[in-house]
Amino acid sequence: MSDKYFNPQNLLTKLEDRIKNVNQTKLLFEVRNIFHKEYVKPLFDTLKNSNDVTFKKTFGLQLKVFQEHINNIIDAKKAQIELVQEEIKKPPYDLMLPSNNLQGGNKHVLILMIEQIVSFFKQFNFKIVNLPELTSIKYCFDDLNVPIDHVSRNEKDTFYINDEKLLRSQCTAATIQTVAAMNKSKDIRIVSFGNVYRNDKTDAIHSHQFIQVDFMWIKEKLSLANHKWFIQNFLNHIFGRDLKNRFRLSFFPFTEPSLEVDVECWNCQNGCFLCKFSKWIEILGSGILHPNVIKAAGLPKNMQGLAAGIGVERLTMLKYGITDLRDLYNNDFRFNEQFQE
Repeated sequence: MSDKYFNPQNLLTKLEDRIKNVNQTKLLFEVRNIFHKEYVKPLFDTLKNSNDVTFKKTFGLQLKVFQEHINNIIDAKKAQIELVQEEIKKPPYDLMLPSNNLQGGNKHVLILMIEQIVSFFKQFNFKIVNLPELTSIKYCFDDLNVPIDHVSRNEKDTFYINDEKLLRSQCTAATIQTVAAMNKSKDIRIVSFGNVYRNDKTDAIHSHQFIQVDFMWIKEKLSLANHKWFIQNFLNHIFGRDLKNRFRLSFFPFTEPSLEVDVECWNCQNGCFLCKFSKWIEILGSGILHPNVIKAAGLPKNMQGLAAGIGVERLTMLKYGITDLRDLYNNDFRFNEQFQE
């Protein structure tokens, strides 16, 4: 009598066909609910509405078995979906396999030098800045008292982008820009660092791109004595020992007086290739800020400033005995491994 109402095997086959391509648990339950509404619920309604006791007993048992088959099919499909999802989540390699020990790298020697330089200035509460390498003629030349006919403005020496923009030829451009933004302060301490660009041919001691650190310390009553003391302590910090030094008068448009700083050659007594047989090694250029630079930054006339420009590659080569600047950029791991923190 029950065959009149449904064919269990036929319905189970329909269910299996519907869930065959289902690959998500949520979608599986949605298909099950739709199937139940279309086929199973009408059967239970028939059972509920019947007054035939014998029919209800027989048909009820058949529906119970039928429902168990449905649950088994759904549970089996659910387990299959979960297994596939677990396999997908697994990495394409065995994490439990033993691996070779990975050898740790080390910082590039130029990074080590920059960190040593920055650590010195942090002791004196300097603000560290690193502005974009593209700057303006105003900050790179005009505000630094560089004459219109100065050789550094020439296209043969500087990389111009257009009539107003250029790749900075010195980090002083970033320093003076920051100083101008802080010109209401009575004690300005700025150190900037980053790449600078000059139209030079690359050789053992020159490059069209190199890293420069530039600092300015501006406040009232700073003197040349403060400047010499500060530079001496900086060099002692970098080289790790007291170095005999000398200050030579020079010329830079943005400082007055301008001073070249040399240290006594630590490699010889009577001259060698390192000091070019002069017994002295040129380290950096420095000086007291020119009044025109103070004025261009919007600072009061009674402010004085200490300033210096430091070539990071030059300091690195001198400290670690590197003879060719190009070695710093060849990315030779054997070269880099020589220098540790």
